[in-house]
Amino acid sequence: MATTFGSLKRHIAAKIHDPQFISVGEGLIEGFMQDAYSDLNLTGWLLPVEEDESIIMVANTYSYPVPANFAYIYMLLEEDFATPGQYDYAIPDNAWRPAYDGGVPVLMFNSLVWSPTAGKKIKIVGQQRPTVPLVDATAIEDGFVSFIRMRTEAYALLYLAAVPVEESTPELLEKRIAIANVRTSTANSLFALSERALAHHPAEYRVKPSSRHIPTR
Repeated sequence: MATTFGSLKRHIAAKIHDPQFISVGEGLIEGFMQDAYSDLNLTGWLLPVEEDESIIMVANTYSYPVPANFAYIYMLLEEDFATPGQYDYAIPDNAWRPAYDGGVPVLMFNSLVWSPTAGKKIKIVGQQRPTVPLVDATAIEDGFVSFIRMRTEAYALLYLAAVPVEESTPELLEKRIAIANVRTSTANSLFALSERALAHHPAEYRVKPSSRHIPTR
């Protein structure tokens, strides 16, 4: 069963002993999860193979905007002329290249070796960068779950440990400081474990061979 954004958020809250989001608000947990996703992006993690069929060819048109979120493309397939929805023809590598035109990432085609078939689609096969699924029902990529959980728990525990301590007696103050120290130690351990997971970087989340980078993404 897939882990959803909402179920992981609630699991993290329970792990830090705050299932009702009282000490760490739900919005804060979501923010820490977003920080964890940013950490994935900064170290080059990518989603596995993604496909998109939103480009519709236009006669005598050799430039098309790249669909949102694609960071790398390693194959373009052309829809069959006679069979809609069938993509058997791979557009040659020398027929296209990513470019940046007018502030927009585009696919530029070489008119000397390829021509568009009006009304037919181009299927993009490539990879996207991870984005935060802010809808609770959205599934999280299986290979991301452990890292997101550990990293978010670490951020949340450091937040709790830094909350100002005010107690009426020295004994209670000492107890609160001890709890803060335990939270800090646990957070540091979780952060170290998440760093090891980040460095492992399985092959399915790396750039595919022969992929082409999309400018600005």
